[in-house]
Amino acid sequence: MRKIDIADVASLPPTPGSYLLLLEIDDPIIVHVGRLGPLIFSPGTWLYAGSAWGHGGVRARVARHFRLEKKRHWHIDALSLVQPPVAAYVELQSELQSELQVNLTIRLECLWIQRLLTLPEMRSPHPGFGSSDCIQGCVAHLVCTSDVTLDWARVLQE
Repeated sequence: MRKIDIADVASLPPTPGSYLLLLEIDDPIIVHVGRLGPLIFSPGTWLYAGSAWGHGGVRARVARHFRLEKKRHWHIDALSLVQPPVAAYVELQSELQSELQVNLTIRLECLWIQRLLTLPEMRSPHPGFGSSDCIQGCVAHLVCTSDVTLDWARVLQE
C-alpha cells in the first residue's frame, strides 16, 4: 500500500486497484448524502475504501476524489466536496489480479473495512455509506476513529 497526496496522483499508473481515502475532520459537519439524507460527521480520522476497475483505473478515480469541483455521483463525493481528502493509500493490481479480484467474492476494500472494524477504536456510524453495491455485506465502506494514536495503516499491512 502506497501513500499519496494530491501532488502524487499524476504519477499513478492508469491501472486497476483499490484505495483508502483519508479525511481529517476537525469540527462536526452535516452533509446531505443522497438517499442517506443529512449525516453528522464528528471530528476524527475518516477512512473511505473504494476500488477503481474502469477506464483510467486508480489514477483517474483518486484524482477525481481530490478534485474540489465535480458532479456528485457517489456517496463519498458529497463528503469530499465539503471535506477533501488529505491523502490516499493505494494498492495497484496487475491485469491478472484485477480479473481475479473482480470475480472474487471478497474485494480488497471489503477486507480493509472488515479488518478496521475489528479494532475497538474504529466505528462505522453511517450504515450504507459507500457500500450500496457491496456484495460482501459490509455495513459501510466508511469508518472513523477519534483515536489519534491508532496506527491503522500498520494494521492493514499485517
